[in-house]
Amino acid sequence: MSDYDPYDLEIRRDPYPYFEELQRTCPVHHHVLSRTERELITVNPMVARPTDEFWQVFGYGDAVAVLQNPTVFSSLQGQGPERAAAPNEVGMLIYADPPHHSRHRQIVGQALTPRVVNAMEPRVREIARQMVGEFAADGHGDVVKRFTAHFPGIVFAEILGVPTSDTDRFERWAQAIVDAFGGNPEILERSVASIMEMGEYFMAIKAARQAALDRGEALPDDLFSALMTMEYEGRTFDDLELMLVLPILIVGGNETTASALANGLYELCTHPDQLAMLYRDRSLIPLACEEIVRFHTTPQCLFRNTTEATEIAGVAIPADAKVGVMYGAANRDEKQFPNAAEFDITRPAKQLRQHLGFGRGIHACIGASLGRLLMRVGFETMLDLLPDLRLDETVEPEMHTSLIVRTWSSLHLRWTPRG
Repeated sequence: MSDYDPYDLEIRRDPYPYFEELQRTCPVHHHVLSRTERELITVNPMVARPTDEFWQVFGYGDAVAVLQNPTVFSSLQGQGPERAAAPNEVGMLIYADPPHHSRHRQIVGQALTPRVVNAMEPRVREIARQMVGEFAADGHGDVVKRFTAHFPGIVFAEILGVPTSDTDRFERWAQAIVDAFGGNPEILERSVASIMEMGEYFMAIKAARQAALDRGEALPDDLFSALMTMEYEGRTFDDLELMLVLPILIVGGNETTASALANGLYELCTHPDQLAMLYRDRSLIPLACEEIVRFHTTPQCLFRNTTEATEIAGVAIPADAKVGVMYGAANRDEKQFPNAAEFDITRPAKQLRQHLGFGRGIHACIGASLGRLLMRVGFETMLDLLPDLRLDETVEPEMHTSLIVRTWSSLHLRWTPRG
């Protein structure tokens, strides 16, 4: 497809017609970066060397094959098109390979089990009702800015064990981490400064808690303490590892869930028959969350790096090549999801659970259970407190899109306040 350009803003605003055609005619797309594109991503201080080209994989089966083969498709050079250099040389979680990735995941997994997440539900529900209750009587407003953009961050701050008054920082840092990759020069410098600020913030907390440990005091029972003290094979995270894992968890616990909530609101309000079903039957909400993540996948594309020459869908890929897995396209593949371009919250559960919105393979989202809880409670709360939700047609929604993510940054809605 000669007119497909992954950096074209208009294409990124509505990429799905292109994805559909590429799956039929060019399931592996080769993009040679222009001089400008190359310069934009190379100025990132976390980039070790230039990227001249990359390949993007659009089909569901091919995407799964890449994600389930970390030996050939490494994550060490980062999730963006850049060739990032890990400060500790072995990376961390989503940009680490086995055996290091296995140790990282075991430590984090001990602190964030489904049982721990399920125990959080009463407090998560309390936070959601308080937040939505503050504007429910207004009858209209930007629900992204009033609720969905902030709700996951407030919950995650409590889980992590830092003041909820710092939630604005979390949101800014999460956005900075996402914007640091993909070639966005206007905000790259600000992104790097924010990441440095985040490191200083958490190192101060680490120092205070280490001093408490040295005095023989008990640490708070929260995620930060768990990340400091949990062991795997006799080792805990060192200071650098702790500073590397926290940004990953902040993005996963804040940015991706906030985006999924915003995307879901838009799709439900533009598919009123689906929204009406949820108003009538709240038991459909868990499946609706899965369909939202499938239909409007927040991470549109994440990259791997080939460790050897290989082949995808008959296309030769050289060694040391950047390969982008197009999650947004794979989740709209007709071969896997019949009528994939239709938003349908009544899809069979077995089919829906095959979506790639939470990843696949060794890098499947470690916080998926938390993300699902926040989405479910968020939508339940909005349906309970905001009757007759619909788009405010007097205010145009605003989209935030990049090579990596696609979501709504502003979404004005109307509803009927309860009397």
